[in-house]
Amino acid sequence: MSFLDFLSDLNKAGAAEPSVAVPDDHRPRQPAARFDPRTAAVPMLPTVTEDGSHSLAGPLHLVGQVVPELRSVVPVPVRRRHLSDVQFEIASRDTMGDAAGPADADTEVLRTTIAMGTDLIKGVYEGGLKTWECSVDLAAYVLNSGIVQPSTRILELGCGSALPSMALLAHRVPFAHLTLSDYNVQVLHLVTAPGVVLNAGPPPADDELDRDGAYEAEIAAGWDAIPENVDFVSGDWSLMAEHLSQDRYDLVLTSETIYDLVTAPRLLDLIEAKLAHTGRALVAAKAVYFGVGGGTFEFNALVSSRGKMRCSTVHVETSGGVRREILELTWLN
Repeated sequence: MSFLDFLSDLNKAGAAEPSVAVPDDHRPRQPAARFDPRTAAVPMLPTVTEDGSHSLAGPLHLVGQVVPELRSVVPVPVRRRHLSDVQFEIASRDTMGDAAGPADADTEVLRTTIAMGTDLIKGVYEGGLKTWECSVDLAAYVLNSGIVQPSTRILELGCGSALPSMALLAHRVPFAHLTLSDYNVQVLHLVTAPGVVLNAGPPPADDELDRDGAYEAEIAAGWDAIPENVDFVSGDWSLMAEHLSQDRYDLVLTSETIYDLVTAPRLLDLIEAKLAHTGRALVAAKAVYFGVGGGTFEFNALVSSRGKMRCSTVHVETSGGVRREILELTWLN
């Protein structure tokens, strides 16, 4: 089955309505670990050689997409891996057997969430396949504010498609180091790392794009196209600090991550543990998350209750019906 055949079948089937699955809050925490796509135990879908065997070496073949929400906001197209290409790879692993690498729990989770049309399963899958509104806001803000300097060490938490970081890469904004983290390692493998590869290279020409902004990309260098100053970490925030490569970060970015009143304190714990004394954290979120709790008001109150940081609103968006904000956290002393 080709990618185009798969995409056609997917469109005929129709997209499932998004939903939120909320299990018991007393759930196990995902272990944290560093992830390197260049040496990952589970490789990208292997290429088929002339003799019919499967090879893990050689170029990467991806279907990218220009992020439509940012096309009129920033000068250079910001790219992400097309969701249907992710779905195609997961589906193809079922027919590739051992050549596609061993199936793991994370891959099974992603397969289930795609089949169910589920945006969130607390403690299991935290929405990494979806591009959320506030990540678009944060990408535009970080790029247009000029706060990233060549000496800046950046940590993006709960990154998923990591639009803020992808915008920096696409626009060739120099920085000292970038760590991308997500709860699920397969989100890093299937979504985040391919996004880095796509944005580290040249943008597609207009005549390469279809109506959806999708295009086919062949990256000759494979995973080696990832810049040396970019790394990846997966797992729960409460277990992550010791696995991060930098002692401190000058800029922490996170979007749509404070919807859960249980995990928001873990996020703040990690920010407090890793933010440099002169650094800032930018938290992009909705004022309220109906049905799941959390929001900017509750998070602001949490920050204030600890008495360590000031929390101020530096950007507001009111389009789309629900107020969206970007909060800036800096040390009080």
